Amino acid sequence: TESGPSGYTSAYSGDCDATGNPTLALGDNKTCTITNTAVAPTLRLIKTVVNDNGGTATISDFQGKVDSINAPWNGANVLSVGAHTASETNLPGYTAGAWGGDCNASGSVTLALGQTKTCTITNDDQPAHLIVIKHVVNDDGDDALAADFTMHLTGSALSANDFAGSESGVNVTLNAGAYTADEATNAGYIKTLSADCSGIIANGQTKTCTITNNDMPHATRTQGFWQTHTSYTTTKFNSGLNPLTIGTKVIDSPAKLFAGFYASIPKTSTGAKRSALDQARMQMLQQWLAAKLNCQAFGCSLTTQTLLNNAATAWSGTNVSSIQSYASQLDTYNNSNDALVISGQGKATPGTSQTTATSGMSYWNILP
Repeated sequence: TESGPSGYTSAYSGDCDATGNPTLALGDNKTCTITNTAVAPTLRLIKTVVNDNGGTATISDFQGKVDSINAPWNGANVLSVGAHTASETNLPGYTAGAWGGDCNASGSVTLALGQTKTCTITNDDQPAHLIVIKHVVNDDGDDALAADFTMHLTGSALSANDFAGSESGVNVTLNAGAYTADEATNAGYIKTLSADCSGIIANGQTKTCTITNNDMPHATRTQGFWQTHTSYTTTKFNSGLNPLTIGTKVIDSPAKLFAGFYASIPKTSTGAKRSALDQARMQMLQQWLAAKLNCQAFGCSLTTQTLLNNAATAWSGTNVSSIQSYASQLDTYNNSNDALVISGQGKATPGTSQTTATSGMSYWNILP
């Protein structure tokens, strides 16, 4: 037998059997030979793949390497004595952890004769990112903000699926796979979705969905329309406006409403001349009534609603120029989209309107 350094195999030959035992008789002179052979070291690479964000990769999708040369996973890679480096070709959408086992974090390992060492690495699939941008265009007088719209997403493992819109965008994480991004209905706006608001998203991929809403023009009709289309005006008045209040006046019947349109600006129903202040009030009243009916029938922006509220406040005051200014602004609004098509208005019936107004004329003799 013999003792010696590790990393070598021993083989017996000559007059010894394989275990080193000779057979000797009296007077024999025999020779046993021991041959020592160096054993090359081996390195085993072990790969773990974690698919917890929708990934589907397997071990075979990653290429292991030792000293930049392709090497199999889970197999014994025969190497030379000395320092070696384990590495791999990673996949997009996966995060590689640090090397472990017998390798240091960067994959370095030193092998001696006869050694077998193992290096391990784990690859984890990354979540995808969908940036949802809500863009609002208010070029027809509306005032909605991005946060007034509710975004709705479908997909796997969404970090958020129902949330207020944002012009700067909301970054949502999700698993790889199919997804959609949309929003709840918002009346008065035309919606446009960008290309990446639906489709397939990969691990680690970032896509941007932009949902744009452009406010629709609101139809309007002039004072003359509202005072002559008796049935249509009455229907809109009774569908949410009745009663209307301006100053101390409560308009709670079609007679008072139509009388507001038909009452004389310069004189009362008794023929008495109105003051300059009351003439301005009557002029503004007729535009204000038309504007209120426009908002009721076709919708209107917050800006218009504010205009109406401010005009009503001025109407109760004594500043003639302010009242006249509001009358002009309301007239401009009432004419702004008079060309837009509407339906259901029927024919003008001015005689019927005037008859309806008769019993309400005296109501507008004393202002405000």
